[in-house]
Amino acid sequence: MRYKDNNGRLFKSETPTGLVMELYKTSWQKDNCRNATEWLKGCADRIHEQYDIEIDFNSATTFVNELKRIKLIEEIH
Repeated sequence: MRYKDNNGRLFKSETPTGLVMELYKTSWQKDNCRNATEWLKGCADRIHEQYDIEIDFNSATTFVNELKRIKLIEEIH
């Protein structure tokens, strides 16, 4: 599957976990995190600060679905 974020960057992944890892690898915020799990929490916190929206980040699938729901990432064909 292919995805596009709200900045127009393209990502390719077959699973939500793979997409989270792609997002993690390209994030400048990963430098402040020890691992992807910590990064997910940081993303959720930043989304809350910027958009006043709370998202669930308990799993890669949930996190990706939340990003889709709030239009920060979309699946493209």
